[in-house]
Amino acid sequence: MSCDKLKLEIYPLADLEQRVRSGEIKTVPDAYAGLIYLDPSEEDKHTKRAEANYQLIKPIVAAPDCLFDPHLRRRMIEEISQGNKATIRRIERLLPKFWKRGQTRNALLPQYHHPLKGKERNSLVKLGRRGSLSRESGLPINDALRKLFRRHIDAHILSPEGLSLSKTFDVDCGVTHEQY
Repeated sequence: MSCDKLKLEIYPLADLEQRVRSGEIKTVPDAYAGLIYLDPSEEDKHTKRAEANYQLIKPIVAAPDCLFDPHLRRRMIEEISQGNKATIRRIERLLPKFWKRGQTRNALLPQYHHPLKGKERNSLVKLGRRGSLSRESGLPINDALRKLFRRHIDAHILSPEGLSLSKTFDVDCGVTHEQY
């Protein structure tokens, strides 16, 4: 999203209240309200990155003139990108994220505490294309196989030893074939 496309307008409070009462504007709960009260640890790499990003955009968000003047905002973005190791695009991505998510330092934290989950597909046949090394059709992914994957990932890959994927496969190959 380009900051030139980001159009912020000032409306009188009375006008906004009247529009809410008439139903022209609908209020919705803030999806990022939890970020305000989130207290991340100082040693966390995400916190350090969010703090560095905040220091990068701090001159822009601290200047009230820059908020509503896209030309001034553009000039400040270019000055910051020349003085730092940040691209214009990076700064342009950080500003809307900061403004949209509550204008706090936590607004620049990634949403790692709410990971997105893909679609769960239950099928009687294997999904996807046929394997290139085997003429067999493969196994469909079901709940039992998901539990097996999770158990093996927790036991071997995420363990303190941290086996590689190929070593985990070698260790678990016999167990998997015996169960299926």
